[in-house]
Amino acid sequence: MRCLHCGFENETDALFCERCGNPITNSGQNSFFFCPECGTKNEGDALFCEECGIKFSHEPVKQTQTQKKRRSLAVPAVLALIIICVCVGAGAFFIHNKGESERSEMIRTVEKAEKQEKKAEDEKAQKKQDTERIEEQEEKETETEKEETQEPVQAPVITMQNISAVHATSELAEANMVHSASRIMDGDKNTAWVEGADGQGYGQSVRFEFNNVYLVNGIKIRAGYQKNDDIYYKNSRPKEICAEYSDGTSEVFKLEDIGQNEQVLTFSRPVETNMVNLTIESVYPGEKYEDTCISEVIFF
Repeated sequence: MRCLHCGFENETDALFCERCGNPITNSGQNSFFFCPECGTKNEGDALFCEECGIKFSHEPVKQTQTQKKRRSLAVPAVLALIIICVCVGAGAFFIHNKGESERSEMIRTVEKAEKQEKKAEDEKAQKKQDTERIEEQEEKETETEKEETQEPVQAPVITMQNISAVHATSELAEANMVHSASRIMDGDKNTAWVEGADGQGYGQSVRFEFNNVYLVNGIKIRAGYQKNDDIYYKNSRPKEICAEYSDGTSEVFKLEDIGQNEQVLTFSRPVETNMVNLTIESVYPGEKYEDTCISEVIFF
């Protein structure tokens, strides 16, 4: 059946032209058609175009076989193209997934390596801290051992030149002199500190202040007024005295009534102190006077 649009002779039962693809109808199919070259309308049985003279084809079987051949070749080609596309897509998908898998594996490997490195750094830092702490503890222990093994620094031993002041709670004043506290350390046994309170002088004291802390082992004392025996026995002499130190400790010493002699009172322990206070606790009463006297005190 000839196509009215291009003049191609198609098979009898064709619905569309195999050349131009336009629809083919049975009614009036052979009455006319258009020249495929110039578009001139020709009679349905025309062999040549009335306008341009082109020869129309009248080989439907040959054309049909050719078209069938083309169609039979087109199907495998399409299938092959589809297969190629599927393969390419599958390959791309595989490559993509493989790349993603490799990338994920690489990321996991890097993360694992970073974690291991961080763990190693943390362990190293912790080890360093532990070492420093141990070294610090050992250093403290060493210092403590040194402090324990070292002998304590001892204050220098007192001398009379280290006494900065001497004070008494009372001093006896007579018409022509004062028996002041300073006389107790003037190095002269013919002078004396004489307390000036009423009675025998119980509780009266004399205080020696030092210019620093010194080690004191005891005192040498000349109790009573030791100018001569007559004055010695006429006045009262200390029988017991209490020595007090700057650390708050104290001790009581008993004196002998032995006339014009020096007595040595050794402390129960060497004392580091910056002062010594001597208080009269009891006395040997004088034959004439109630005044209690001390002629000299020397620290050692």
